[in-house]
Parts: sequence; structure tokens; C-alpha cells
Amino acid sequence: MKTDPAFPRLRHLTPRRIDLLVVIVVLLWALPNVPWRWNLPTHAGTAGEIVGYSILTLAIAAPLWWRRRFPIAVAGVEVVLLALRVGLGRNVVASVAAVVIACYGMAVYAGRHRWILALAGLTYVAALGLVISGYELRETGLVLVLIGTALMTGDATSARKAENAVALENARLAERSRIARDLHDVMAHQLSAIAVQAGAARLVASTGGETPTAPVEALQSIEQLSRDALEQLSQLLGVLRHPEGESPSRQPSPTLVDLETLIESARRAGTPVTAQVQGDREAVSATVALGVYRVVQESLTNVSRHAPGSSTTVAIHVTLGGADVTVVNEAPRNGHRRVPSVVAGGRGIIGMRERTEALGGEFTAGPTPTGGFAVIARHLSDRRCKPSGEVGL
Repeated sequence: MKTDPAFPRLRHLTPRRIDLLVVIVVLLWALPNVPWRWNLPTHAGTAGEIVGYSILTLAIAAPLWWRRRFPIAVAGVEVVLLALRVGLGRNVVASVAAVVIACYGMAVYAGRHRWILALAGLTYVAALGLVISGYELRETGLVLVLIGTALMTGDATSARKAENAVALENARLAERSRIARDLHDVMAHQLSAIAVQAGAARLVASTGGETPTAPVEALQSIEQLSRDALEQLSQLLGVLRHPEGESPSRQPSPTLVDLETLIESARRAGTPVTAQVQGDREAVSATVALGVYRVVQESLTNVSRHAPGSSTTVAIHVTLGGADVTVVNEAPRNGHRRVPSVVAGGRGIIGMRERTEALGGEFTAGPTPTGGFAVIARHLSDRRCKPSGEVGL
């Protein structure tokens, strides 16, 4: 149960303790109606009456402890007990309170049913009829109004809880989708670069080339890429492992300044990259910067997979609060263009599209007339974010 930090004592009011408090309040409210011996001679009862009314008082309060688990049964019991007290001619105020509480619990915890609203409507109609019938029935009409109000309020609370549950589930699905995209972006890029470096080292070692330090440099690059991948993977999985309500310690998300490191990594992996950045790199928010970074990262990963060794141009245009990204690679050196991930069933281009659209941008990707491939993400801006989307670590 989440509470405002300004009221730390409220965190101890668990549902079970609230139910216990309700039972105690109703019990204390009803106990004065027992004909105790110390009452006036005209109001004191016999020993049997005292025991009987004490049991009846306890029976009125105790069922409220189970109002969440058995809401309909508790409401039925309280209505019967109210009718019994009316028949005995005793004070019914505490019993009316118990019925109102039980009816509210029935509307909240029994699930949303049309008959609850219908029952509330009937109580209002009956109350109106009693008030019209005569003055002596107005108190009964007031009781029915209270019961109908409890049913209506409980139904509204139940509807709000259902909406909150749907919103929470949507938020969880959005978070899972975000983590899946980030895992794909990080691992696909790093593993592709590792595969290229390992293949280069194997070729040099098998052919006995004239550069004996090349395998060592490749292994050093593999080591660094592996460490980077493990670090980023640890950050993402830390979000999943961390208890709810606590904030895991995470390093800052990649920014446009970190693009230089990303592009240099792609160059070391064998992809000639030319980068152009127009505008102030610090003019965009962290959310937009991360979106740009991931689009460039996934695009370079696809180049290394489907067009290894082809020249690639990365162009970023930073506007006021937003950014445009264009990544274009030339045709592969062997003249054969492999099937891009969007056709092959992968998640690369699909993930970039989702990320771009979540930032209110427009995304296109497809082959160029010269045999290359172009990825264009325009108008990325957190001021145009869709409510259901989320981008960012």
C-alpha cells in the first residue's frame, strides 16, 4: 500500500488492519445498545438479555472482517441482522452503519456487475416511495438512500481500480517492450562487432599475414566490446531485478556526444563511417538523444550484417528540442545486397520504427537506387511523445 511520505504512519494501515479498525469502531458503536445492568431501571435487562444482545452486537461487527473475501455473504448477513434488530425494537444506528459498510465492500470487491447498479437504483426508487408514502417512513427511506449511495460509490471505486489495473499492465508491457528494444540494440551491435573482429583475427592468423599485431589488436577490441556489452546488459537487467519502488543505480544514458565512441567502434569493426552533426548536440533532451543514439547504433549493426565493409554516412540535424537522423550505406563491395532485417523477420528495423514513433517522429527505411540502404528518422522530439510510448533507460 503506497502512502504519501508526509504521512509515514499511514504505511502501517494495511487492508487487514483497516478491516480490524472497522470491526472495532462498529463494535464500540453498538455496545452501548446492550441493556447493561448499570443502565436506568427502565433500560436494564436480565442476564439472558444482556448475553443475547452482546452476541447480537458481536455478530454485527465481526462479519466486516471478511468483507473483502466474502463481500456478498457479509452484506447479506448484515441486512438480516438489521432486520432482526428492527424486529426487536432496538437502536439500529450501528447496524445501519454496518450494512452501509458491507454494501460498499460488496460493490468494490465482488467485481463489477450490472445488478449492483440496478440494486442501487431500486433502493433510490424505494426510498422515494417511502418518503412520499408518509412522514413516519422517512427514516427508513434515509437508510435506503445511504445504502444506494454506498453501492454507487463502491461501484465507482471498483471502476477506478479496474482502470488503474489496466494502466499498470499497459505500463508494464511498455517497459518490457522498451527493455527488449534496448537489449536488442545493445547486444546485436556489440556481438556483431565482436563477430567481425574475431573473423578478421582468424583470417590473419590462418594466412600468416605480415601484420602479426593484427590478431592482438582484434582480441583487444573484442575484449573491450565484450566488457561494454556486459556493462550495459548488467544495467538493463538491474532494472528487472531491483525491487519495486526502489531506483537502481545506473549510469547516464548515451548522448549525442557518445556517438563518436559508437562510430569509432564501427570503424574498428571494418565499417567505413563518415559522420556529420549539425546543430548543438546538447540542445536535445536525454530522451531524444538516446533515441538518436539507438537508431544510429542499430543502423550500423545492420550495415555490418547485411553490407559488411560498405561506406556509410551518418547525418544528424539537431533542431530546437528535436533531431533528424539519416544513415545511408553504399552497396556491398561484392555487389550483393543481403535481405534487410525488416524483411528477414528480425526486430532491428521494427524496433527503430517503434522507437521513432514513440518520440512522435516519422520513420522510413529501404533500399537506395544505387544498391545501398537508407534509414531515415525525422522529427524526433519528446514534446511530441505518444502517451503510450516510452523511450529511455
